[in-house]
Amino acid sequence: MPPKGKRKAKDTGEGPAKPKKARRKADEFADQVPYIVRKEVCGVFGQFLGHHASDSDPEDDTPDDGFDAAMAVEEQMEEKVERVAIDLEKRMNSGEQVPTGIVMGTWKVYSPNFMNLRDHPNDPGRRVAGEPRNWSTWSTGSLKIGPESVDPSIISTRTVGVLHLDGIEHDWHIYMDIPEFASLVGAPCQAVRHIPAQPSRPDSADEVFGKREARVGVFFFGEGCLKIKVPAIYLGGKKQWNRWVTLFGVREAEQEA
Repeated sequence: MPPKGKRKAKDTGEGPAKPKKARRKADEFADQVPYIVRKEVCGVFGQFLGHHASDSDPEDDTPDDGFDAAMAVEEQMEEKVERVAIDLEKRMNSGEQVPTGIVMGTWKVYSPNFMNLRDHPNDPGRRVAGEPRNWSTWSTGSLKIGPESVDPSIISTRTVGVLHLDGIEHDWHIYMDIPEFASLVGAPCQAVRHIPAQPSRPDSADEVFGKREARVGVFFFGEGCLKIKVPAIYLGGKKQWNRWVTLFGVREAEQEA
């Protein structure tokens, strides 16, 4: 992934401030062009150059590893979530407060960002037993959201999302406060990497290790859709790559919607 270009310097003039629309409200996690926009740009350039989308090259005798088909699913679900965010923007700009909706439960996670990261030549999971990876069974991961504590004697308003990603050995526990209303701005949350308790250490319920904590952004768009932005460095990326890996979540009850 190429490094990001430099941002333009801010205008320091004394002119009147321009009104901000809901989706344009600045937040520390906003740095990726949505798939819908990327697709439109590619379509324009494709028409200009006389190209058309193709999943395979008829002159390429390389065996199909299923990457294109798997990536198409990831991008389709990214588009689904982004369209919900666009609709949320319109409703918020009209003055409507949109409920966050049902959050507890299991979410399926998709991410073209993360899939590209796992396709990097240095990724150990790219080849299995010396053979090229078969992407036809690819699944980015899952997110299970539930109460921070199952002990009824402990009062807590926070919830925890257990994030499992393909090829990442241990899960991330994301501690969050669920907002009453959907928002286009990411809420900063603490994520802690966990491993199960070991028999040799029965006194420990969980053990954290390595770069154990990360600051992530969680966006609740409502309608069973959310977005999570995780620093790429915690998922095998490098500092000069994109700052964030963007994950798109669709609650399992909403999969057929």
